[in-house]
Order: sequence, then C-alpha cells, then structure tokens
Amino acid sequence: MVKNSRQEPLFVPFLFSALEELDPELLQSVAIMIWDYEDIALQEMIVSQSDLIIAAASDQTIEQIDKVIRNTRPSARFHRHGHKVSFTTIGKKFLTMHESLGTNPPNSLFEETAMLAALDSILWDQNGCLSSRIHFVEQGDQNHFSPLDYANQLVDSMRILGSKLPRGNTTLSSIHDRFDHFNAQAVSPQLTLCSSYEDDFIVVLDQRPWNARQFASIVNTCMDRTVVIRPIGSLLDVPNQYLSHLSPNNLQTMYVAIDSNSHTTRSEEFSQFVEKTGKLGITSIRTVGQSPFPQLAYSWDGYLPHSLA
Repeated sequence: MVKNSRQEPLFVPFLFSALEELDPELLQSVAIMIWDYEDIALQEMIVSQSDLIIAAASDQTIEQIDKVIRNTRPSARFHRHGHKVSFTTIGKKFLTMHESLGTNPPNSLFEETAMLAALDSILWDQNGCLSSRIHFVEQGDQNHFSPLDYANQLVDSMRILGSKLPRGNTTLSSIHDRFDHFNAQAVSPQLTLCSSYEDDFIVVLDQRPWNARQFASIVNTCMDRTVVIRPIGSLLDVPNQYLSHLSPNNLQTMYVAIDSNSHTTRSEEFSQFVEKTGKLGITSIRTVGQSPFPQLAYSWDGYLPHSLA
C-alpha cells in the first residue's frame, strides 16, 4: 500500500504506469491510498497492521510517523528517508597543472574532474538527496589550479552540460533572485560570483567565515543548480569544520576526487577522511560523476561506511 505525497502527486502514478507495463500481476498487489492527514485514528489502524513502513518525507512528517509507530506498532520496521544532502570534495592531486589523461585529443585531469563534478550537481536540479551542493576544494601551491580556477572551470562544464541536459520545471526567476542575492553580497572580496546573470545556474566561490547557522543556510540555498565552492586547507577540514555542524540524519553522499590515478592503495589521509565522514553520518562515498547512475547493488542506507565505485 502506497500513500501518495501531497507535494509530489504525479510521481507514484507515473511509477505505477511503468510497473503495469513491466509486471501487471505485481501491480495488482499494490494500492495507492489517499486519506485525510488529520485522521489520526485511520493512520493508527493502518500502522497497527503493518510490518514494514518506508517513509520518504520531510523530517517533520517522519517524526509524526515515528510517534504513531511507537504508540501502535513498536515492533514494525521503519525505514526513514528524510531531508538529506550531498557534497563533493576535490583533492589537490586532481588540481595538478599539466597532467593529462592520455586521451586523444588530450584532456587534462583537471578539466575531466570538473566535468564529472558538475554532473553530480546538475542532475536532478539539486532536488534530490544525491545532488551535490557544496564543493570543497583543497588548496595547493603554484603547481596546482586554485579553487577560483576550479570554480571557473566548473562554470564552463555546467554550460556544456546544460546545453545537453536542460533544467527541469523550475523558473529562471528563482535563479535570477538567487543570483541577485549573491551579487549583493559580492561586495565582500571573500565572495566571487563566477557565473553570469544569463546562465541558468549559479557558481559562487565563498571564502567568508561561516558559523554553524550560516553553513546550514548556505546548504539550503544550493538549489536549482546553485553550487558553492569552498576552499579548504586540508581534506580533514570537511568533517572537522563543516559536516560536524549538521545532523547525521541529514547527510547522504560525499563525491570525491582525492587519490590520483597513479595510486593503487588509498592514502592514510583519505582513510581518515572516510572514517570521520562516515562517523558523522555520510552513508556512501562515490567517485565524482556517479550521482546520475546509482546502481541497485550500491548501499544507500548507511550500513556500509563507504563503497568506492
């Protein structure tokens, strides 16, 4: 039995239409139900007869369902999927100048990394838990591209991808309003707006000090293809200075480009990075470019601290 969402009324009917084509008999055992959200007695009756409950909903809705389960069916298995966000971390090894991939024509590792990272943010228009919002970029020396170089390369990549993968049903006015918001703050030398008003996305390099509240606000601002680039001095800054400010229940995936392709074993720093981000709530670590292609065999439920692809 499936209860349709108030905010997403069309997805389940579309899903069932596809299911009908693939397996009509299976569809006969499934029902879409609609009932009054204030009908507590009905909800308690349904929950009391359920062995497994899966909720993809807001944190507030999940909390309400939790209360009903505790009162009526505490033995029921409850799989929660509330508001979740994902991020990207780019190590300086992938920002090394003059390093090519050996392709023909030659593509730099830097350009390829930015293109794959852009894909993780542009798919789903950041309306899904798999979409990356903030890209943490490790700073190197004169032999490395800077976080600003990365931000500008990301702009080029998002323009290319945007021409092939247009945005979904979001208005340009929402992007322009967000652009104006960042543009008004660009008087600070620590904030650089890298995309233009004509772009249907936003890329911002933000080096301003953030406290926990400001970090959470920036995360929530990254919607409809809005990406904030955050320079870091060390990979461990990500768990220590940023992820620790968010609830473990709200963390999903970390996309990474950290160890260079010449390494056959993971560096000690990367191992520490994986351990710390996993303990803070990150449920999976993926190489950049993986968000559009989740596979059924991948773990998204937090049981595995990391499973590199």
